[in-house]
Amino acid sequence: MNCPDIIFEQLNSVCDGYSTDKLCLEYAYDCLDGDVIFTGKCLILFPEFSDDLLEDWKKLEYWLSDISLYISLTIEDIWEPTFNYWEDGVPNPRTIFKDDKTLKKLILERLNDPAYDEIKVEMEAGYVEVTNEIGKLYLVFTDYAAWGLGHADQILVIKDLGYLSEDNHFYELDIHG
Repeated sequence: MNCPDIIFEQLNSVCDGYSTDKLCLEYAYDCLDGDVIFTGKCLILFPEFSDDLLEDWKKLEYWLSDISLYISLTIEDIWEPTFNYWEDGVPNPRTIFKDDKTLKKLILERLNDPAYDEIKVEMEAGYVEVTNEIGKLYLVFTDYAAWGLGHADQILVIKDLGYLSEDNHFYELDIHG
C-alpha cells in the first residue's frame, strides 16, 4: 500500500517499535481494509521469570495468569486438569517443570490444542506492507479485538519480517489446524 511521505517518515522514525501517533493510527486503520497477511505467529508476552516461581505453586499460578493472552492460564490448563496443588504431599513445581524453558515449551504446546483455536485466531499477528519512494515498512497488527472495536492505540512498525521471532515475543502456533 502506498504511504504518504509525512506518515512514512513518522512510521520510519519508530521502526522496530510502536507508533502511537494519531495520523499513523488512522493510516493503519485504513490499511486494515487492504490485504492483511497473517503470519502464523502470536505475540505472547511472558512476565519476567524468577527461579522462586518453581518453588511455590501459588506464585507460579499468578505468573501464568500474567501472561499476555486473551485468557488467563492456570496450572490445570498447562499440566493436569484434575491437579490440586493445595493438597498435602504435592511436589513443588520444579520437580515437574524443571526450568523456565521447559515451562514455556509446555505452555506453547498446550496453546496448540484445538481448544484454543478461537483464541489463537484473535492473537495471530498480521501485517500490511507499506511503501513509499523512501522504502518499505510493515505495519504489524496484534490485537484484533482492539482494532475491530476502534480503540487500538499503537501499531508495531518493522523493516524486516525477521523481527517476528521469539526474541521479540512472537511465537509460532498451529493456528489454522
